[in-house]
Amino acid sequence: MSISIDRDRLFGSKMFIEHRVAWGVVDRQAVSEATFLDLFLLSECHAFVGSFISHFSRAAYELMVGRTGDFPPYVSVDRPWKPLRPIVPFVGPDGGE
Repeated sequence: MSISIDRDRLFGSKMFIEHRVAWGVVDRQAVSEATFLDLFLLSECHAFVGSFISHFSRAAYELMVGRTGDFPPYVSVDRPWKPLRPIVPFVGPDGGE
């Protein structure tokens, strides 16, 4: 999986990426493609080291959980992991799993 992008042009600025997209400084599609590629590549890792204050990092970790069916080892640089949404067991329409 790859896309041809100039990462420095997209992300090499002190301005928030949201502002640069809104002002048309960078291409919205290129930013989206690069972001999703990063998210899916992160979710393929076997362990996680990062910040759980970031929703992006938490989403990557939760994709790791979904892919493996277990909680991969992690080290958070700021706070412990907690799910973006509560984890509840699936209950089917007939009341069973």
